[in-house]
Amino acid sequence: MIRRTTLTRRVRLAAFVLLGGLPFVPGLAWSDASLVFGVQSRQLDIDTGIEGLAPVFNTQTSARVNYTWEMSERWTVVAQGGAARSFLELTDQTLSGPTDARLRVLFRPDDAWAIGCGTIVPLGLYELSAAEVTTAQWTWVPRSGFPITRFGEGWGFEANVAYGRALSRDWTLGLGAAWLRHAEFPLLSGGAGDYQLADEMSLSLALDNDLGRSRRLRLDLAYRAYGYDRLEGIDWGNQGSSLDLGSALDLPIGRFRTAASVRVGLKGDNRLTDGTNPDSLFTFTQSPGLNLSADARAATAFGSRWLLSLESRYLLTSESDYFGGTADGNSIAFGPGLGCRLSRALSLSARYMYVTGRGKFDLSLSGHDVLFTVELRQ
Repeated sequence: MIRRTTLTRRVRLAAFVLLGGLPFVPGLAWSDASLVFGVQSRQLDIDTGIEGLAPVFNTQTSARVNYTWEMSERWTVVAQGGAARSFLELTDQTLSGPTDARLRVLFRPDDAWAIGCGTIVPLGLYELSAAEVTTAQWTWVPRSGFPITRFGEGWGFEANVAYGRALSRDWTLGLGAAWLRHAEFPLLSGGAGDYQLADEMSLSLALDNDLGRSRRLRLDLAYRAYGYDRLEGIDWGNQGSSLDLGSALDLPIGRFRTAASVRVGLKGDNRLTDGTNPDSLFTFTQSPGLNLSADARAATAFGSRWLLSLESRYLLTSESDYFGGTADGNSIAFGPGLGCRLSRALSLSARYMYVTGRGKFDLSLSGHDVLFTVELRQ
């Protein structure tokens, strides 16, 4: 019974990872119901390297919420939403408002299979001005590390399935497939027309190894292919397919709980049907190239309620044609965190990071990132 329960939990976790259910939130645990609310502020000064031009101030303050409800052993509901305020000094434009909400339902007919469906509810920002679109596009640059990069995608509907099984006493395999379809939404204020993001099809594989003594290794691979973005019902652009490879390791060292992860994303070239500039306001495709992220965290408890941590994150973008290649470069963020469990149901945490980075054409950036998190469990 103990072995079967452990496998069930692994399959549940693998299903959510494979199907994109929840982003990583430190301290999140499975329970009958879990509510995680976070407020984050990331402020950057971006020096373009152009003589006589002062650094460009680019900032985003965001609030995100994740709600997970384990209705029974077979049914799980996940709801996600948020809001953001992004400012770009270059355009003197602020983009502020809610993001689209996501609702997912997961059904497990048995311990091995998980079947899910979901919807995107269009609560986000639409019919933007040209300056607002430019402000939104600056949040797409991976090196900048802004947590919210999409404000509105239109109604969306998704279906997915995952399968997991134990390969041995220590290894568990997870396989997944997913499909996402978007509806049309008004693109720009001023009647530019209705835009429809491309269908997305993805295949995923994950391996989980229980190394014992709270040590754990996770490996995953995901391939995603896209159809055509459409403007006024006409094919407009095709995103290049993407391949993501990731690994994560939990490895306690003495009294420290340490975790490290690396993720590499490779994306093919985008194709526009009329040869328009790929940075066009009408193009909502992500830039091709290589994106790499590496995270590390070490934490130690003191007392019965407190947790002190040190965290870092490295981001690298290369071979990108976004903004004429100026999106290429790297950044590193690092700093301390502090968590407090006030009760079995309530936990609070705070984290500060200093950010610095460099890019092509003598571009550099520096700034600060602050995150506050509240977690409620039942």
